[in-house]
Amino acid sequence: MKYIDWQVNDARFRAMTGYDLCEFNDLLPYFADAHNDYLSRYGINGKPRRGIRSHVIYANSPLPCVAERLAFVLSYNKLNPIQEQHADLFNMTQKQCNEFFHSLNEVLKLALKLAEVVPASNDKELAIVLSNEDVLADNVLLHETEREFPLPVDEVLQSEDVLADNVLLHDGTEREIPLPVDNELQKEAVLADKVLLHDGTEREIPRPVDNELQKDNYSGKKKKHTVKNAVIISASCFILYVSRTFSGRTHDKTIADNDYTIPCGYTLAQDTGYQGYRPEGVKIIQPEKKPRGKDLTKEQKERNRQISSFRVRVEHAIGSVKRYRIVKDECRLRKNNYIETALLYCAALHNFRLKTRPFTYKNKLT
Repeated sequence: MKYIDWQVNDARFRAMTGYDLCEFNDLLPYFADAHNDYLSRYGINGKPRRGIRSHVIYANSPLPCVAERLAFVLSYNKLNPIQEQHADLFNMTQKQCNEFFHSLNEVLKLALKLAEVVPASNDKELAIVLSNEDVLADNVLLHETEREFPLPVDEVLQSEDVLADNVLLHDGTEREIPLPVDNELQKEAVLADKVLLHDGTEREIPRPVDNELQKDNYSGKKKKHTVKNAVIISASCFILYVSRTFSGRTHDKTIADNDYTIPCGYTLAQDTGYQGYRPEGVKIIQPEKKPRGKDLTKEQKERNRQISSFRVRVEHAIGSVKRYRIVKDECRLRKNNYIETALLYCAALHNFRLKTRPFTYKNKLT
């Protein structure tokens, strides 16, 4: 079995599945429960059964155990192969490969829901996530320090003018921002905030046949036909929200205006693509745009650098999701509305991995 063969080399196992063996084994019990539940109600071809019955894996199945089936679906998402190639890897036909992938991908979705790592996918779910006291207390989901992110200690600006700006970054350590004694009111205001980051990401799709869809999905930025999603993450890079899938030409700010709402009391870090996006009651931290015909001052450039050094975390989270090439390269799958939900569940795979292998930063927050 490929699952057994890949275990010989840790690097090969990660390269083929996106997980190391410990993370794989952590996910396996959730997948086994979801596997038994889903296949008791549906056949491997995705069609509903006439009645509920316990599922038995036949001895002559090309995927003879649950672990092999998890390895199969993870490796498909990780490698984005053509189905003939993946079928040959697991000694089955292309037709079997297609049926197995779409059924086992539904099982994987159920498993990730059982593990409670699937991001919110609509505004109502996002509000629930952000209002949940248990979530807010979890240092993995929303980091527990409720203050603006300070600069690294050796770079904290002591100027009263800078402190009055109330937009200092923090390095995420559990110590407080160094503020003068006469800035206690400002200190209290800083401690009231919680930090979120958001950004948009594009994925390549095949060129649509319809002329209107070609225009809608053509991205002038990527020079390709794409679809776009927005993501919202916590300071620890846990993905809290993945938006609906929009056409590639949709602007990031348009998605933010129409698809989700940031509640009052949060600090939101964003790039200049969201120029003008300022939800009521939300503190915005954004790099300064260069004025036309002028240069930024040395202080503005330094502040931009510090903001970017923190905001890059959302890029790291998106990059971690796109280790699954099914959402990085052109996706050819159309069955079960796969393109619409692919990023959401690859983000859930990222979140599950983050639970056991959290990101660490020099100016860390957790």
